[in-house]
Amino acid sequence: MSHKPDDDYDYLFKVVLIGDSGVGKSNLLSRFTRNEFCLESKSTIGVEFATRSIQVDGKTIKAQIWDTAGQERYRAITSAYYRGAVGALLVYDITKSVSFENVERWLKELRDHADSNIVIMLVGNKSDLRHLRSVQTDDAQGYCEKEGLSFIETSALESTNVEKAFQQILTEIYHIVSKKVIDADDKGAKVGNNVGKALQKQATRHLPRLALQRQVVLQYVTSGTWLLGMGADLGGAILMIAAFARAPVSVVQPVSSVGLVFLMAFSHFYLKERLQPREWAAAATAGVGVLLLGASSEPEAAATPTTPVAAHSAAAQQQHQRQQQQQPLGGAPPAGSNPAHLASASDTAGGGASSGLRDDVAHAALHAAPAPWRVMLGFLLLLAVLGLEVWWRQRRQQRKRRGTGHGHSHAHVRGSEEAADAAACGLEAGACFGFSAAACRTGFQLAPTMGWLLVPAGLAASVGLTSSGFILQTCGLKHGKAVVVCTLAAASSMVSGVLVGLLALGEQLPRSSGGRLLRLASWVLILLGIEGGWDAGGRTPSIWDTFSHQPGVIVDNATADVACDHYHKYKEDFKLMADMGIKHYRFSISWNRILPSGISGSAVNPEGLAFYDSLLDAMADNGIVPYATMFHWDLPQVLQDQYGGLMSAEFIKDFVGYASVLFRHFGWRVKNWMTFNEPWCSCALGYGKGDFAPGIPYGDEGQYKAGHNLLLAHAKVVELYNSQFRATQRGRIGIVLNATWHEPLTDSLEDKAAASVALHQDLGWFAHPVYFGDYPDVVKKTKPVPSFTPEQRALFLANQPDFFALNFYTADYVRSDGTEHGYHQGPEDKHGKPIGPKGQSSWLYSTPWAIRKMLVYVQDTYKPADVWVTENGASAPGEAGKTVAEAVKDSFRVGYYQGYMDNVCKAVADGVKLSTYFAWSAMDNFEADFN
Repeated sequence: MSHKPDDDYDYLFKVVLIGDSGVGKSNLLSRFTRNEFCLESKSTIGVEFATRSIQVDGKTIKAQIWDTAGQERYRAITSAYYRGAVGALLVYDITKSVSFENVERWLKELRDHADSNIVIMLVGNKSDLRHLRSVQTDDAQGYCEKEGLSFIETSALESTNVEKAFQQILTEIYHIVSKKVIDADDKGAKVGNNVGKALQKQATRHLPRLALQRQVVLQYVTSGTWLLGMGADLGGAILMIAAFARAPVSVVQPVSSVGLVFLMAFSHFYLKERLQPREWAAAATAGVGVLLLGASSEPEAAATPTTPVAAHSAAAQQQHQRQQQQQPLGGAPPAGSNPAHLASASDTAGGGASSGLRDDVAHAALHAAPAPWRVMLGFLLLLAVLGLEVWWRQRRQQRKRRGTGHGHSHAHVRGSEEAADAAACGLEAGACFGFSAAACRTGFQLAPTMGWLLVPAGLAASVGLTSSGFILQTCGLKHGKAVVVCTLAAASSMVSGVLVGLLALGEQLPRSSGGRLLRLASWVLILLGIEGGWDAGGRTPSIWDTFSHQPGVIVDNATADVACDHYHKYKEDFKLMADMGIKHYRFSISWNRILPSGISGSAVNPEGLAFYDSLLDAMADNGIVPYATMFHWDLPQVLQDQYGGLMSAEFIKDFVGYASVLFRHFGWRVKNWMTFNEPWCSCALGYGKGDFAPGIPYGDEGQYKAGHNLLLAHAKVVELYNSQFRATQRGRIGIVLNATWHEPLTDSLEDKAAASVALHQDLGWFAHPVYFGDYPDVVKKTKPVPSFTPEQRALFLANQPDFFALNFYTADYVRSDGTEHGYHQGPEDKHGKPIGPKGQSSWLYSTPWAIRKMLVYVQDTYKPADVWVTENGASAPGEAGKTVAEAVKDSFRVGYYQGYMDNVCKAVADGVKLSTYFAWSAMDNFEADFN
């Protein structure tokens, strides 16, 4: 088994290792990828992965192998672990029968969350411990036969069968991906031109980008799914050729695109493409335009030609008039009549209007012999489009090189560049299809007068253009959504086909006011659908986009797709703020809107920069000072998929690269920076419990590993600002922490000590490293926090924040549980009385006295030069069900703010160096944890 450079491969396969803790998954991974074995290997925290490339049948397979946590407290593995996995090694320990008994539960979980076609191998590890065997080989083989699994026994210690196991499963995956044939009976309803595109899209997920290279072409022509899709597509093309023999391009081309409606359904249900509402609206708008254009393309029987036609002799026209009078209504012309001379003289006389499809086609053929100058114009149009296509392709390649020239594999370059590339391919493919239709129709039109050899010539040109269109379309489908690519292709083919039909072939639009109005409405809808865009402003999905779209995650299945629509209404919002007297505004910047691929050094999205420039302009116009947060939980989904987000040290480098872009572009006008907002929520709720995005329960080890990487990213960004930007930009920078005040339930020493432990584990978890360079001692004793190196501790101490930013809302009671560092916490005292009036949110109680205690604690413990309250507010009881008129009578919130601000003033009197206070919030917002 030979190797190849890890960044050069034909296929990328994700394989997961699952099974109980201690069965040796980590050592199987390290033995295969690095040929290493560690006797003291620790339990995996959440998920880790490594890669290795191998050769299978002359193809380079890059295996991305994920080692998932096997401890019981991590059993609640969600589909996020398995997303994109095509193979799984289900591992048990041959010396532990319980690990084999748990295989059935792991297998059920795998089948519940993974793709139905995933390849599964059962692996009995630690075969070197034969004398301790408790699981017999025959039992395992019998289980595999029953469940349809492959089976092998390995020893990571002795390196027995490890190579063979991975080679076997990767080979099986490769053969399934490259040879799989879709059961035509199951897909009987999925036929036709646009359904073919859906099947091609399905196949391209496991194929390399199409290129005119022998190995690449062989992979496509041996893919059953792709061939079936291409066959359906070609079948639709053949039917179109037959139509062009009888009807104009401007009729056939729009009608042929009606299949777009079916494609939208198939892409959603068959391909499982999740579209944003904006994408659905754009596709639906363009689709309605297609349908209307098709409806308006029927030639009108009473239309008078206004474009030049081939000269006919008077005798020929008289003969045609006699033929028209002799033939029955709607009947065929007499035998021997020339189709090229079916110019209806009765139309010019105002009588003899025909009916039926055949007469409409006959009338459309009035312009069957286009003038030579029109044909020449058609070829010039074609050359112009091809020249534009070459220029646009070169421009895309230059942009792509700028986005990928920083050491990252092209397999991970995603975001706006790939979306733009896919969209451009769709437009180019549509242009090819439109010109292909015109070439085909030209051959049929010129044949009666200039010779039937022009038909095969026209067909040859049509085949060449159609082939180019298929290639471009396939390239677009590789990384773009089928609905997006094919909507643009359909619209582009209609535009090019109809324009060529009008300009080069002498066809004409309906002359009636109703027909013209319908045609105009069709074009407007198509153009609106294209302009409507896909993912506004080049922004790619964040982990919250993915998380909130999972059914049942958010109350009423709500999402943040629109929220308060500040993206489109910010100018109006800032005008309202100015009217309210607001002079300072704290907002967050979306990482994935600035760097769609998320990767440090990748291409910057100019639309994203332009949006925030405009937003800052609007704030300046209204006299509002900006306070910018770099990260408010919305990690780019691509980074979560690529390396596990905050679980990887790669996050640090990418976040610093993102921050550098912000400093360079906005630092001259933004003087107040916050690196992270509420890291406790991102790490404890997101990566610990899995209640927040990304929704993966990594457990205690996972949340503290995520927090560790986040803290180092913060310190690195402050270091960057201090070394490169502070001297010229003269701004301030810090981090926003959140905490609940933990009030001792009683005055006992035990309860007071428990409250102190709770404060250290919540606030101290992040504040101590930022200010003191290390975690609190009690946190290091009670929690699985990683260790900082001496260099990292020095990094924190040398890059202190300019202010202590605190988000504060409420308090709870804490009492000792009788152990040294254990405690219980809750909102009620020992008599069941709540700590304060309850808000709408289940965790929020109005405790004005607590903010004073918290601010004094912060000042006394960390001694910051400046303190900011960056969030403080409440959800009023029952306000979600109130009308606007009822909601503005807001006595609960009025009382809340009066009490809290009064205590803030008292804290200042106590010696707290507080200069800034922000209410939460200036407008309504999307709350993920309202209840």
